[in-house]
Amino acid sequence: MFHQPFDFSLQRSAVQAIGWYLFFLLLSFLGGAFIGLAIGAIANIPVTYDSGLRMGMRIGPLIPVVLGILVMRNRPLMASNVLITAIAFVLAFLFGFLGAGILLAYLTTRPTKDGYVAARAEIFS
Repeated sequence: MFHQPFDFSLQRSAVQAIGWYLFFLLLSFLGGAFIGLAIGAIANIPVTYDSGLRMGMRIGPLIPVVLGILVMRNRPLMASNVLITAIAFVLAFLFGFLGAGILLAYLTTRPTKDGYVAARAEIFS
């Protein structure tokens, strides 16, 4: 299920795509919290819920955009792949990784340029 999440050249199964989504969802939440706390500590200002929300709205869409570029780099430039990525970018600005990550996880199930398919593995390998 959590099979090589940083290998963007894999064509994943549906279960592996769900694991990929959950992994990067957790990573984006933890990364956003860490960045927010670090900015607050460096600027020597207390981080409140409102200021954290404002920072997240500015920085949050960057994660799905970068992941979309990394996933799309190893996929053929078919109209359907480009459309899925473009919709994911729009959803990144509306809902963050929660919305965009679902489409990006689906994009990882699409065929790759070189046909590299992830091996069937144990659920937690």
